[in-house]
Amino acid sequence: MDNNNSLASLSKAVEAIKTAILQSQERAAKGVNVTQLSLYFSIGRFVSINSRLQKWGMVNEKFQPLIGEIQSLSATKLKIGNNDVE
Repeated sequence: MDNNNSLASLSKAVEAIKTAILQSQERAAKGVNVTQLSLYFSIGRFVSINSRLQKWGMVNEKFQPLIGEIQSLSATKLKIGNNDVE
């Protein structure tokens, strides 16, 4: 009987740890998403303002080669358990 209680207790502990890890991963992924959205908004605002003020012209053609060099965090790189982060 004591062995069954120990196993049940261990099982609950493992489940609690797993839940804590998954919740932490989810919070981290959401934080990354918020940070990325803020960055993209700031970049868009910067480019929009400066392209008008500085008369940059076709910004897309100038930035496209640079954008291809930047590797972003994709959903496949941020995984929570078996679920991809979107």
